Amino acid sequence: MTQYIDKAALVAEIERISFKNFFDGSLYVDTEELLTFLNTLEVKEVDLEKEYEKYYEQERYIQTFKLAKHFFELGIAASNKTKKGE
Repeated sequence: MTQYIDKAALVAEIERISFKNFFDGSLYVDTEELLTFLNTLEVKEVDLEKEYEKYYEQERYIQTFKLAKHFFELGIAASNKTKKGE
């Protein structure tokens, strides 16, 4: 399933609607404002492998931190029980 549409195709369709609207007046769409907005959008290339590695490293760091925190808290709880004589 395609998630994205070609910007040029979208602009062409808006221009077609605008041209049609100009002659029959049946539909009001501020196509100039819409086209201005679309032309501010940028399409950037993304290095998916690099992004995956960055995400993986960050996620691994977070999981390691959570694991260390869990055992630290477990140790504190055990220490408190020992001090109380439980």
